[in-house]
Amino acid sequence: MLSDQSPAFVIAEVGNNHNGDLALAKRLVDLALEAGADGVKFQMRDLSSLYSNQGKNAEAGDDLGSQYTLDLLNRFQLRNEQLLEVFDHCRARHPAAVHALGSGQPAGAGGRWADLASADAAYRRHSIDELRRVVAMAAELRGCFPKTQRPVLVLNAGGWTPHGFLPVAERAALYDRVAESLAEIDLSPVELGIQTMPPFPWHFGGQSHHNLFVDPEEIRTFCERTGHKICLDISHSMMACNDYHWDFGQFLKTVLPYSVHLHVVDAKGIDGEGVQIGQGDVDFCQLKAALDQYAPGVQFIPEVWQGHKNQGEGFWEALAFLEGVGV
Repeated sequence: MLSDQSPAFVIAEVGNNHNGDLALAKRLVDLALEAGADGVKFQMRDLSSLYSNQGKNAEAGDDLGSQYTLDLLNRFQLRNEQLLEVFDHCRARHPAAVHALGSGQPAGAGGRWADLASADAAYRRHSIDELRRVVAMAAELRGCFPKTQRPVLVLNAGGWTPHGFLPVAERAALYDRVAESLAEIDLSPVELGIQTMPPFPWHFGGQSHHNLFVDPEEIRTFCERTGHKICLDISHSMMACNDYHWDFGQFLKTVLPYSVHLHVVDAKGIDGEGVQIGQGDVDFCQLKAALDQYAPGVQFIPEVWQGHKNQGEGFWEALAFLEGVGV
Protein backbone atom coordinates (compact mmCIF):
# COMPACT_ATOMS: atom_id res chain seq x y z
CA MET A 1 0.00 0.00 0.00
CA LEU A 2 1.20 3.55 -0.75
CA SER A 3 1.81 5.80 2.24
CA ASP A 4 4.16 8.51 3.51
CA GLN A 5 6.45 5.73 4.72
CA SER A 6 6.09 3.66 1.53
CA PRO A 7 5.88 6.02 -1.45
CA ALA A 8 5.32 4.98 -5.03
CA PHE A 9 8.35 3.60 -6.87
CA VAL A 10 8.21 5.29 -10.27
CA ILE A 11 9.73 3.37 -13.20
CA ALA A 12 10.20 5.26 -16.47
CA GLU A 13 9.52 3.05 -19.49
CA VAL A 14 12.10 3.62 -22.21
CA GLY A 15 11.61 0.40 -24.15
CA ASN A 16 12.85 0.94 -27.71
CA ASN A 17 12.19 4.69 -27.80
CA HIS A 18 15.93 5.22 -28.25
CA ASN A 19 15.41 4.11 -31.89
CA GLY A 20 18.63 2.10 -31.78
CA ASP A 21 20.74 5.14 -30.83
CA LEU A 22 23.05 4.47 -27.86
CA ALA A 23 23.58 8.17 -27.12
CA LEU A 24 19.83 8.79 -27.15
CA ALA A 25 19.30 5.84 -24.79
CA LYS A 26 21.69 7.41 -22.27
CA ARG A 27 20.03 10.80 -22.71
CA LEU A 28 16.63 9.26 -21.98
CA VAL A 29 18.06 7.79 -18.77
CA ASP A 30 19.28 11.26 -17.76
CA LEU A 31 15.92 12.88 -18.52
CA ALA A 32 13.98 10.21 -16.65
CA LEU A 33 16.09 10.51 -13.52
CA GLU A 34 16.07 14.31 -13.68
CA ALA A 35 12.26 14.16 -13.84
CA GLY A 36 12.25 12.21 -10.56
CA ALA A 37 11.87 8.61 -11.71
CA ASP A 38 13.26 6.00 -9.32
CA GLY A 39 14.21 3.57 -12.05
CA VAL A 40 14.43 3.17 -15.80
CA LYS A 41 13.06 0.19 -17.71
CA PHE A 42 14.52 -1.20 -20.92
CA GLN A 43 13.68 -4.42 -22.72
CA MET A 44 16.16 -7.14 -23.64
CA ARG A 45 14.99 -9.88 -25.96
CA ASP A 46 16.62 -12.99 -27.31
CA LEU A 47 14.80 -12.97 -30.64
CA SER A 48 16.17 -16.32 -31.74
CA SER A 49 14.52 -18.14 -28.82
CA LEU A 50 11.50 -15.89 -28.30
CA TYR A 51 10.05 -16.28 -31.80
CA SER A 52 9.46 -19.45 -33.77
CA ASN A 53 11.08 -17.94 -36.89
CA GLN A 54 14.26 -17.07 -34.93
CA GLY A 55 13.28 -13.38 -34.91
CA LYS A 56 13.39 -12.82 -38.66
CA ASN A 57 10.98 -10.27 -40.09
CA ALA A 58 7.51 -11.79 -40.33
CA GLU A 59 6.09 -12.81 -43.67
CA ALA A 60 3.17 -10.94 -45.21
CA GLY A 61 0.77 -13.71 -44.26
CA ASP A 62 1.67 -13.65 -40.55
CA ASP A 63 -0.49 -11.85 -38.03
CA LEU A 64 -0.14 -8.07 -38.02
CA GLY A 65 1.15 -7.97 -34.44
CA SER A 66 4.16 -10.10 -35.36
CA GLN A 67 4.84 -8.09 -38.51
CA TYR A 68 4.80 -4.82 -36.58
CA THR A 69 6.82 -6.02 -33.59
CA LEU A 70 9.55 -7.87 -35.44
CA ASP A 71 10.07 -5.04 -37.90
CA LEU A 72 10.66 -2.56 -35.05
CA LEU A 73 12.87 -4.91 -33.04
CA ASN A 74 15.10 -5.81 -35.96
CA ARG A 75 15.57 -2.16 -36.83
CA PHE A 76 15.94 -0.56 -33.40
CA GLN A 77 16.91 -3.08 -30.71
CA LEU A 78 20.24 -2.27 -29.06
CA ARG A 79 22.83 -5.03 -28.83
CA ASN A 80 23.29 -6.57 -25.40
CA GLU A 81 26.70 -4.97 -24.92
CA GLN A 82 25.18 -1.57 -25.72
CA LEU A 83 22.41 -2.11 -23.19
CA LEU A 84 24.95 -3.08 -20.55
CA GLU A 85 26.73 0.20 -21.25
CA VAL A 86 23.42 2.02 -20.71
CA PHE A 87 22.90 0.17 -17.42
CA ASP A 88 26.36 1.21 -16.23
CA HIS A 89 25.48 4.79 -17.12
CA CYS A 90 22.25 4.46 -15.15
CA ARG A 91 24.07 2.99 -12.16
CA ALA A 92 26.55 5.85 -12.16
CA ARG A 93 23.73 8.40 -12.15
CA HIS A 94 21.45 6.68 -9.63
CA PRO A 95 22.83 3.57 -7.86
CA ALA A 96 19.38 2.52 -6.59
CA ALA A 97 17.70 2.68 -9.97
CA VAL A 98 16.24 -0.39 -11.61
CA HIS A 99 18.43 -0.78 -14.65
CA ALA A 100 16.60 -3.44 -16.59
CA LEU A 101 13.32 -5.21 -16.21
CA GLY A 102 13.56 -6.83 -19.56
CA SER A 103 11.97 -9.45 -21.75
CA GLY A 104 14.51 -12.09 -22.55
CA GLN A 105 13.21 -15.56 -23.17
CA PRO A 106 9.62 -16.41 -22.24
CA ALA A 107 8.97 -18.77 -19.37
CA GLY A 108 8.69 -21.90 -21.45
CA ALA A 109 10.56 -24.44 -23.50
CA GLY A 110 11.98 -23.62 -26.89
CA GLY A 111 10.27 -20.23 -27.10
CA ARG A 112 6.90 -21.59 -25.97
CA TRP A 113 4.87 -20.43 -23.01
CA ALA A 114 5.34 -22.25 -19.72
CA ASP A 115 2.89 -25.10 -19.22
CA LEU A 116 2.86 -26.65 -15.76
CA ALA A 117 0.09 -29.01 -16.90
CA SER A 118 1.95 -30.44 -19.87
CA ALA A 119 2.06 -34.21 -20.34
CA ASP A 120 5.50 -33.74 -21.92
CA ALA A 121 7.82 -34.35 -18.96
CA ALA A 122 10.73 -32.37 -20.47
CA TYR A 123 8.52 -29.42 -21.34
CA ARG A 124 6.96 -29.39 -17.88
CA ARG A 125 10.39 -29.70 -16.22
CA HIS A 126 11.65 -26.70 -18.13
CA SER A 127 8.50 -24.78 -17.22
CA ILE A 128 9.08 -25.54 -13.53
CA ASP A 129 12.70 -24.38 -13.79
CA GLU A 130 11.66 -21.17 -15.53
CA LEU A 131 9.06 -20.37 -12.87
CA ARG A 132 11.63 -21.04 -10.18
CA ARG A 133 13.92 -18.55 -11.91
CA VAL A 134 11.17 -15.92 -12.05
CA VAL A 135 10.40 -16.39 -8.35
CA ALA A 136 14.09 -15.83 -7.58
CA MET A 137 14.05 -12.63 -9.64
CA ALA A 138 10.95 -11.41 -7.80
CA ALA A 139 12.62 -12.12 -4.48
CA GLU A 140 15.65 -10.09 -5.54
CA LEU A 141 13.49 -7.14 -6.59
CA ARG A 142 11.80 -7.03 -3.20
CA GLY A 143 14.68 -4.86 -2.04
CA CYS A 144 13.26 -2.04 -4.16
CA PHE A 145 9.93 -2.28 -2.34
CA PRO A 146 10.73 -2.72 1.37
CA LYS A 147 7.08 -2.50 2.49
CA THR A 148 6.04 -5.37 0.23
CA GLN A 149 6.90 -8.61 1.99
CA ARG A 150 5.41 -10.99 -0.59
CA PRO A 151 4.82 -9.44 -4.02
CA VAL A 152 2.08 -10.98 -6.11
CA LEU A 153 3.41 -13.03 -9.02
CA VAL A 154 0.81 -13.55 -11.75
CA LEU A 155 1.04 -16.89 -13.54
CA ASN A 156 -0.53 -18.45 -16.60
CA ALA A 157 -0.29 -22.03 -15.39
CA GLY A 158 -0.90 -23.62 -18.79
CA GLY A 159 -3.38 -26.26 -19.82
CA TRP A 160 -4.30 -25.19 -23.34
CA THR A 161 -4.79 -27.33 -26.42
CA PRO A 162 -4.45 -26.14 -30.02
CA HIS A 163 -7.37 -27.73 -31.83
CA GLY A 164 -10.22 -28.05 -29.36
CA PHE A 165 -11.19 -28.35 -25.70
CA LEU A 166 -10.44 -31.42 -23.63
CA PRO A 167 -13.36 -33.44 -22.25
CA VAL A 168 -14.28 -32.26 -18.74
CA ALA A 169 -13.28 -35.64 -17.28
CA GLU A 170 -9.68 -35.17 -18.46
CA ARG A 171 -9.13 -31.81 -16.79
CA ALA A 172 -8.56 -33.24 -13.31
CA ALA A 173 -5.26 -34.81 -14.38
CA LEU A 174 -4.05 -31.44 -15.68
CA TYR A 175 -4.97 -29.68 -12.44
CA ASP A 176 -3.08 -32.40 -10.58
CA ARG A 177 0.04 -31.77 -12.70
CA VAL A 178 -0.18 -28.04 -12.00
CA ALA A 179 -0.41 -28.68 -8.27
CA GLU A 180 2.49 -31.15 -8.38
CA SER A 181 4.61 -28.71 -10.39
CA LEU A 182 3.99 -25.85 -7.95
CA ALA A 183 4.80 -28.11 -5.02
CA GLU A 184 8.36 -28.44 -6.36
CA ILE A 185 9.01 -24.70 -6.07
CA ASP A 186 9.68 -22.63 -2.96
CA LEU A 187 7.01 -19.96 -3.41
CA SER A 188 7.48 -18.39 0.02
CA PRO A 189 9.05 -15.17 -1.36
CA VAL A 190 5.90 -14.41 -3.40
CA GLU A 191 2.13 -14.61 -3.30
CA LEU A 192 1.19 -16.58 -6.38
CA GLY A 193 -1.85 -15.46 -8.35
CA ILE A 194 -2.85 -17.99 -11.01
CA GLN A 195 -4.57 -16.04 -13.74
CA THR A 196 -8.12 -16.84 -14.77
CA MET A 197 -8.21 -17.54 -18.47
CA PRO A 198 -10.49 -16.97 -21.47
CA PRO A 199 -11.76 -19.88 -23.54
CA PHE A 200 -9.86 -18.80 -26.67
CA PRO A 201 -6.45 -17.32 -25.77
CA TRP A 202 -3.87 -16.14 -28.30
CA HIS A 203 -0.35 -17.50 -27.91
CA PHE A 204 2.32 -16.05 -30.20
CA GLY A 205 -0.32 -14.99 -32.72
CA GLY A 206 -2.21 -18.28 -32.80
CA GLN A 207 -5.56 -18.98 -31.19
CA SER A 208 -5.84 -22.00 -28.91
CA HIS A 209 -8.31 -23.45 -26.39
CA HIS A 210 -7.89 -23.06 -22.65
CA ASN A 211 -9.03 -25.87 -20.39
CA LEU A 212 -7.88 -24.76 -16.93
CA PHE A 213 -8.77 -21.85 -14.63
CA VAL A 214 -11.77 -20.95 -16.76
CA ASP A 215 -14.63 -22.66 -14.91
CA PRO A 216 -15.42 -20.99 -11.54
CA GLU A 217 -16.23 -24.22 -9.71
CA GLU A 218 -12.99 -25.82 -10.88
CA ILE A 219 -11.11 -22.72 -9.73
CA ARG A 220 -12.72 -22.88 -6.29
CA THR A 221 -12.00 -26.60 -5.95
CA PHE A 222 -8.34 -26.15 -6.92
CA CYS A 223 -7.83 -23.22 -4.53
CA GLU A 224 -9.47 -25.00 -1.60
CA ARG A 225 -7.49 -28.18 -2.26
CA THR A 226 -4.08 -26.57 -2.72
CA GLY A 227 -4.27 -23.27 -0.84
CA HIS A 228 -3.20 -21.33 -3.92
CA LYS A 229 -4.85 -18.05 -4.92
CA ILE A 230 -5.81 -16.53 -8.25
CA CYS A 231 -5.43 -13.38 -10.26
CA LEU A 232 -8.95 -12.63 -11.47
CA ASP A 233 -8.70 -11.21 -14.98
CA ILE A 234 -12.08 -9.54 -15.45
CA SER A 235 -11.86 -9.49 -19.25
CA HIS A 236 -10.86 -13.16 -19.50
CA SER A 237 -13.62 -14.27 -17.17
CA MET A 238 -16.26 -12.04 -18.77
CA MET A 239 -15.51 -13.68 -22.12
CA ALA A 240 -15.77 -17.11 -20.47
CA CYS A 241 -19.16 -16.18 -19.01
CA ASN A 242 -20.32 -14.98 -22.43
CA ASP A 243 -19.18 -18.16 -24.14
CA TYR A 244 -20.56 -20.61 -21.58
CA HIS A 245 -23.63 -18.52 -20.68
CA TRP A 246 -22.62 -18.30 -17.03
CA ASP A 247 -23.94 -15.59 -14.72
CA PHE A 248 -21.13 -13.09 -14.18
CA GLY A 249 -22.36 -12.12 -10.70
CA GLN A 250 -22.28 -15.75 -9.60
CA PHE A 251 -18.82 -16.14 -11.13
CA LEU A 252 -17.57 -13.23 -9.03
CA LYS A 253 -19.20 -14.60 -5.88
CA THR A 254 -17.46 -17.94 -6.44
CA VAL A 255 -13.90 -16.81 -7.23
CA LEU A 256 -13.38 -13.44 -5.53
CA PRO A 257 -12.77 -14.97 -2.08
CA TYR A 258 -9.70 -16.68 -3.56
CA SER A 259 -8.36 -13.62 -5.42
CA VAL A 260 -5.17 -11.79 -4.43
CA HIS A 261 -4.95 -9.56 -7.50
CA LEU A 262 -7.26 -8.31 -10.25
CA HIS A 263 -6.77 -7.23 -13.82
CA VAL A 264 -9.59 -4.74 -14.26
CA VAL A 265 -10.39 -4.87 -17.95
CA ASP A 266 -13.52 -4.78 -20.07
CA ALA A 267 -14.50 -7.31 -22.74
CA LYS A 268 -16.96 -7.71 -25.58
CA GLY A 269 -18.35 -11.06 -26.69
CA ILE A 270 -16.10 -14.11 -26.54
CA ASP A 271 -12.91 -12.64 -28.00
CA GLY A 272 -13.12 -8.85 -27.60
CA GLU A 273 -10.44 -8.38 -24.97
CA GLY A 274 -9.27 -5.03 -23.66
CA VAL A 275 -11.96 -2.71 -25.04
CA GLN A 276 -12.24 0.64 -23.32
CA ILE A 277 -13.40 0.22 -19.74
CA GLY A 278 -17.11 0.94 -19.58
CA GLN A 279 -17.77 0.18 -23.25
CA GLY A 280 -17.94 -3.62 -23.08
CA ASP A 281 -20.07 -6.25 -21.37
CA VAL A 282 -18.73 -5.92 -17.81
CA ASP A 283 -21.21 -4.42 -15.31
CA PHE A 284 -18.78 -2.39 -13.21
CA CYS A 285 -21.41 -1.42 -10.64
CA GLN A 286 -21.99 -5.13 -10.09
CA LEU A 287 -18.22 -5.66 -9.91
CA LYS A 288 -17.86 -2.88 -7.32
CA ALA A 289 -20.56 -4.41 -5.12
CA ALA A 290 -18.99 -7.87 -5.39
CA LEU A 291 -15.54 -6.51 -4.52
CA ASP A 292 -16.89 -4.76 -1.44
CA GLN A 293 -18.59 -7.95 -0.28
CA TYR A 294 -16.17 -10.73 -1.21
CA ALA A 295 -12.70 -9.16 -1.63
CA PRO A 296 -12.52 -5.76 0.08
CA GLY A 297 -9.17 -4.07 -0.39
CA VAL A 298 -7.86 -6.51 -2.99
CA GLN A 299 -5.16 -4.97 -5.16
CA PHE A 300 -5.74 -4.43 -8.88
CA ILE A 301 -4.44 -2.76 -12.00
CA PRO A 302 -6.62 -1.38 -14.82
CA GLU A 303 -5.79 -2.38 -18.38
CA VAL A 304 -6.71 -0.46 -21.52
CA TRP A 305 -5.60 -1.61 -24.97
CA GLN A 306 -3.64 1.21 -26.66
CA GLY A 307 -4.52 3.46 -23.72
CA HIS A 308 -1.27 5.37 -24.08
CA LYS A 309 -2.26 6.96 -27.40
CA ASN A 310 -3.18 10.65 -27.64
CA GLN A 311 -1.23 11.46 -24.48
CA GLY A 312 -2.84 8.68 -22.49
CA GLU A 313 -6.40 9.53 -23.47
CA GLY A 314 -7.62 5.96 -22.98
CA PHE A 315 -6.08 5.71 -19.51
CA TRP A 316 -7.64 8.99 -18.39
CA GLU A 317 -11.06 7.94 -19.67
CA ALA A 318 -10.80 4.61 -17.85
CA LEU A 319 -9.67 6.30 -14.63
CA ALA A 320 -12.58 8.75 -14.74
CA PHE A 321 -15.05 5.92 -15.35
CA LEU A 322 -13.70 3.74 -12.54
CA GLU A 323 -13.71 6.63 -10.10
CA GLY A 324 -17.28 7.36 -11.14
CA VAL A 325 -18.45 3.87 -10.14
CA GLY A 326 -16.24 3.82 -7.05
CA VAL A 327 -13.89 0.99 -7.98
